[in-house]
Amino acid sequence: MVNPRTIISAARTGVYGLLAAVFSIHDPHTLQVLDAAILGCVLADYGTWLIFSLLAMPEELWHGAYEGVINTLFGMFLFRNLQPDTLFAGDAMAAGFGACLVTLLIKVMFYAGDYLRETDTDGL
Repeated sequence: MVNPRTIISAARTGVYGLLAAVFSIHDPHTLQVLDAAILGCVLADYGTWLIFSLLAMPEELWHGAYEGVINTLFGMFLFRNLQPDTLFAGDAMAAGFGACLVTLLIKVMFYAGDYLRETDTDGL
């Protein structure tokens, strides 16, 4: 079975690589597609975070509130620094939507696997 720390390290490496790619590309069209993809990933992450926080509400109230503050601050930074006045072209919208779906799929599979692991160790 894959160690959760390995998954987190791989995700962190991917995020750093994506950020490096964004800062090293100067073509406006490519930047627009990357901005849309990043926005799609962030919106999917926020959506799954909200659902997960609501499901774990009674036990994880402070943890969810802390993550809410972090998400709000990062969202303010992200939406201010990405091209905020850009009207996204069709391929950029498709990239953003695809990134959102892929992020949702990955996170749902991760949470489902974690839930199955917990129920298996509890003997249910």
